Amino acid sequence: MANKLAFDLEGPQRSLVLAIHQLIEMGGLLVERALEQVAPT
Repeated sequence: MANKLAFDLEGPQRSLVLAIHQLIEMGGLLVERALEQVAPT
């Protein structure tokens, strides 16, 4: 959804949306890694 929105925008707004999307994805990866360390499968 963020990628679709980003391609509808231009300039600084587009960069901001893409940066927020990247931070959200990185946060998800960090949570998955932490959960794997706490309770390995």
